[in-house]
Amino acid sequence: MDCFQRLEALVDSAGVDDIEEATALLRRFKGRSREVAAAIDEFMLDFMTLVFVVENGEEGFEKPVRKLARTRLSKLERLVTVTAEASRLPAPAYPFRMAASLGMPSLTARRSASVKDSRSVLRPVPSA
Repeated sequence: MDCFQRLEALVDSAGVDDIEEATALLRRFKGRSREVAAAIDEFMLDFMTLVFVVENGEEGFEKPVRKLARTRLSKLERLVTVTAEASRLPAPAYPFRMAASLGMPSLTARRSASVKDSRSVLRPVPSA
């Protein structure tokens, strides 16, 4: 069973023991990015709230809190998927690497040449 399918099943059952299992399932995604870590924290907060509501028999709050937990879980799943896809992309070609590969002078060489030109123009006038 997929990790996120198991988490959906945990949202459906929402028992006290399910908090530890959800934490263990999400531990593998913890260090990917700050956005993923924040989404995990948001989901876990809503999931723990759901467990509290279910355990205390608050039927009036159960449906909206369960929906919120599912929404947070789908957001987390999208973030994990996007992060995984982004890590597989090749590194971007930076302009200075492209310029070097085309035989163009580097940006620093052009910058130092323009500094030398400006120094020759801005020489102080000798005093009389």
